[in-house]
Amino acid sequence: MNQPNQPLIRLEDIKKVFYTDEVETHALSGTFLDIYSGEYISITGPSGCGKSTLLSI
Repeated sequence: MNQPNQPLIRLEDIKKVFYTDEVETHALSGTFLDIYSGEYISITGPSGCGKSTLLSI
């Protein structure tokens, strides 16, 4: 199972780029996240900052 002081979820250096014919959009760049047992988190930010993209990964 999970080792003490080890996160249940770990994201390391997450990147997501959307490509179209005209533009390259960096939705996430170098994102790190650790979630430990018993923690409650929320992800907030302005529209278009990558919250839904992060959750879909």
